[in-house]
Amino acid sequence: MKIIVGYIFLGVIFIASGCTTIIGTDTDFSRWTGSDTYSGNGGLLDEHEGVEFWRAGAPEREFSIVGIITQNKRSSTMHDAMFGNVNRGEIISIVMNNNADGVITTDSQRYISGYTTTIPQSIPSSANTKAKIRENSAMIVFKYVK
Repeated sequence: MKIIVGYIFLGVIFIASGCTTIIGTDTDFSRWTGSDTYSGNGGLLDEHEGVEFWRAGAPEREFSIVGIITQNKRSSTMHDAMFGNVNRGEIISIVMNNNADGVITTDSQRYISGYTTTIPQSIPSSANTKAKIRENSAMIVFKYVK
């Protein structure tokens, strides 16, 4: 019986890890400790579901750092590959769960992680090769000082 439970447990782990691979997004949050406050000079701001996304620059209002988010995701379209696109749903959830106000993008890098080639059987000479593009992003989670 213990062996069967062990196999079921391993199966669940493989399925869960496979979903992350298929979806292609891995998001991590690390808490920040420290009491310092910061302020920026303004910049490029988007707002989604009440959460501020600072793509360039930082808020002029005084804020404290709550934590750091790192995200590694597959870019599914050429637009994502060229301009970047974080998984906002996961980030919004992390910000709201930590009673924060938004995120400040500190780093975003795109790279080719491999290639996929498809060869149609009807016309073998018309092979199609596509690059697999991944994006790494790092963001500061912040809360405004009252």
